[in-house]
Amino acid sequence: MGGGVRRVGRVGMLLALGFLAGSGCQRHEVQVYDIPKEAPPAESAAQDGGASPHGGATVPTLEWASLPEGWKSQPTSSAMRAASFLISDPSGKTGEFSAIPLAGMNGNDLEFVNMWRSQIGLGPVAAESLGKYMTPLKIAGLDGKLFDMKGSEAAQAKDPAGALVAVLAREGVTWFFKLSGDEALVQSQRATFVSFLGSVKFGAPKALPPMADAGGAPSPHAGGAVPPAAAAGGAPAAEGGAPAAPEWQVPPSWQQAPTGPMLLAKFTATGDAGARVDVTVSSFPGDVGGLPANVNRWRGQVGLPPIQAGEIAAQTTTVDLSGIQGTVVDVTGTDAKNHQPARLIGVVVPRGGQTWFYKLMGNPAVADREKAAFLDFVKSAKYSNAP
Repeated sequence: MGGGVRRVGRVGMLLALGFLAGSGCQRHEVQVYDIPKEAPPAESAAQDGGASPHGGATVPTLEWASLPEGWKSQPTSSAMRAASFLISDPSGKTGEFSAIPLAGMNGNDLEFVNMWRSQIGLGPVAAESLGKYMTPLKIAGLDGKLFDMKGSEAAQAKDPAGALVAVLAREGVTWFFKLSGDEALVQSQRATFVSFLGSVKFGAPKALPPMADAGGAPSPHAGGAVPPAAAAGGAPAAEGGAPAAPEWQVPPSWQQAPTGPMLLAKFTATGDAGARVDVTVSSFPGDVGGLPANVNRWRGQVGLPPIQAGEIAAQTTTVDLSGIQGTVVDVTGTDAKNHQPARLIGVVVPRGGQTWFYKLMGNPAVADREKAAFLDFVKSAKYSNAP
């Protein structure tokens, strides 16, 4: 591959796919809340409790009377989290609980399940198999659902990780409650997780102070009710203010298309007999997910099995983007959604505390024709925030 693209020598950066791609087992400084035994007041968590990137917005809050044994509150590592707990057991196994409220995310169960599965080394499942991993669950007295992912299902799994994710749609906001970590700990905490979610309550929305974005202007989410999955114009909410769309040189043959949840921009390019590819751009805060999880997520979208972390370097390339190295993934298989042959070319760009995801996916012949234009498009991006 020419044009400044070279082989990756090592895995040097962590990536994220959105708000739910956290690894979940990292140790952080723990903040413990002591609750009096007599008439215990409810704890409340809303974002980070300090300056907000959402400029005067209000955010949902979560309340609980006490935490289960072995659970400790910790500072939320992302402005998108409403609560975060570190969990440990006497054997030294660890896990993490996170609660994240987002608007406009209901109805994407299959996409999320396959993303969570990819994080623990599992391949994607088909829509007709989704019910196998889902059970009804009461959350704060409301009807939710629980998804169970077990890394031990993967072939030759070593020290498997597991994840329990509960989902509840309430008042236009979808709540995601995720317990992840060592599979043995996750499964041992299942009853506790379910009981805790049955006992929580939703508090009054909390107003957050305004904060200027990188350009000194108030955040575009001022006056909103919750960080949206996609703001007006398709820009996703992000820690530190919603990212402004870069200035791009869009190929003249591409057509702009409506965006969906978590997308900043979308374009299509067509070929013979209606063949096409879609180009999407999204941006998320931080580096929460890890390179292997995101490579395997993209592999899963074209029906390919996950690969081990040690294989990542041989499966990716890099592209120079004005002094910043973007990671390029190029895989071909079968579209997991429509079962048609598909090629996926993705570029991940870490910049200014955000991780940008550029993806071209669709008909292999059109993808091959558009690959050079796609990489030029990524290289042409001029961002409003400093690197």
